[in-house]
Amino acid sequence: MASVSLARTIFDESHDDFRETVRSFVERHVVPHLDEWAEAGRVDRGLFREAAELGLLGISAPERFGGGGVDDFRYNAILIEELARVGATAVGMSITGFNDLIAPYLVALGTDEQNERWLAPMIAGDTVGAIALTEPGTGSDLAAITTTARPEGDHFVLTGAKTFISTGMLADVVIVAARTDPDAGRGGISLLCVETDLPGFSRSGPLKKVGLKAQDTAELFFDEVRVPRSALLGVEGGGWASCATTSRRSA
Repeated sequence: MASVSLARTIFDESHDDFRETVRSFVERHVVPHLDEWAEAGRVDRGLFREAAELGLLGISAPERFGGGGVDDFRYNAILIEELARVGATAVGMSITGFNDLIAPYLVALGTDEQNERWLAPMIAGDTVGAIALTEPGTGSDLAAITTTARPEGDHFVLTGAKTFISTGMLADVVIVAARTDPDAGRGGISLLCVETDLPGFSRSGPLKKVGLKAQDTAELFFDEVRVPRSALLGVEGGGWASCATTSRRSA
């Protein structure tokens, strides 16, 4: 029987060089801390700064915000593979979760002012972000969410709860899906960038899980949190469509 070659041909020399950088980063800054982070239920904030110094955050984000400006998901795949190689899949949610889940929303929907305020510091490793869609009573069914953001002058008044939010304990800014018009169905859902030092915000965790113990997972609570209208990501009522198109784009 003829032998079958398993060698992959999708990567070129630049990808191989990037893999070496990632592998060195993982060996130096991830492997020695795996047990510690599993016990703590989250990574250390310093991991984001170490990753940022090597250009591992915001790989495809625009260069003007500190990103790599590289539209090539193979680099993201290499990062995922190298973390998985050492069993750091939970840690990967912190770094690859930012690259593949959080940054695409800000890149696609954020204004320059918003991205200077939130995206650039995340890419620099100085700020940690999260995205909050899942709720205690509805799971990940976005159409059934009950968290509301009542328009009130120059603010939205945010009330509700989110659960199983990755990087929720460390997050400085959370992209929150909420109903800004309870009577408009899917057309009444909006996305808000909520800074976690706002009055009325609280969180609980990290949640205990069967696996992925180093993955920071939290419950978030919003008790009449006044969020400035300037924190609206995209258009009011466009959250449902934004989630659908941005998720496809980042997949």
